[in-house]
Amino acid sequence: HFGGFVFARLTADFQKQVTAIVACRNDAARLRNKAETAFADAVGTPSASEPEYGFTVNVGRVQTGRRRMEAAYHVPHVQALVRSFKKWQPLGEVTNGVWWGKRFKRHYGEGGIPYQSADDVFTTNPYSTTKILVDSEDGHEDYFVQRGWLLMACSGQTYGLNGAATIATEWHENTFFSHDLIRIRPKEGARAGYLLTALTHPVLGRPLLIREAYGMSIPHLDPQDVATFPVVRLGKATEDAIADLAEQAASEQARAEVLERELAEAAGKIITEFLMRPTLEL
Repeated sequence: HFGGFVFARLTADFQKQVTAIVACRNDAARLRNKAETAFADAVGTPSASEPEYGFTVNVGRVQTGRRRMEAAYHVPHVQALVRSFKKWQPLGEVTNGVWWGKRFKRHYGEGGIPYQSADDVFTTNPYSTTKILVDSEDGHEDYFVQRGWLLMACSGQTYGLNGAATIATEWHENTFFSHDLIRIRPKEGARAGYLLTALTHPVLGRPLLIREAYGMSIPHLDPQDVATFPVVRLGKATEDAIADLAEQAASEQARAEVLERELAEAAGKIITEFLMRPTLEL
């Protein structure tokens, strides 16, 4: 009877925590959708001036800058989109840096610093937390991030992980991040939530970003190219309203992941204690 009571209490507690996690994730999705809708309403959706197939490009457009020859870079839709922006600034002008880390030799082990790759950052609670061993004099602090920065995956398929971005929260601090993540540090007056929405909006942002990817097998984004991304400016009030929604979404997402990790740890402890009990002889 006592065992049944304990089990019922545990089940009720776990159900309560699962409900809280689902609520956080639902709130995050709802707020993110509201931010994207508000952004689209403010920007508008232009139509391409010519078909997406069989278009021509003036040679003058590939004689300067990075001299991109790929057709995907010059498709009429993205060109029309940029022309439709009444006012915009390159991402590099509204940030204090767009960069990635240097490659390094990894040594993993217990007692190290929590480590996350790009896959870990954009996976809903990866199965396990890897820890990386560092030396106090190896400059590993350069791989940490601060809350309010943006993290962007800079390799992977153009219709998959590549270009995915998120806002670093307090739960990301004191974590060692892979070199294979672009760090974006917003300037004062350019809020992280607004920049995130501008970069990742599925219609008005991502096509402008992912056209910068280069390479065939595993396409990459270069910070130099990402810094040229055209951030449409909509005025402080509109940008702040969009930023509020996106930043609240990021906070709810991070809270859900913390709650889920705590729940997994509690479940693991209960299972371990059960398995470690001595076997009763019949």
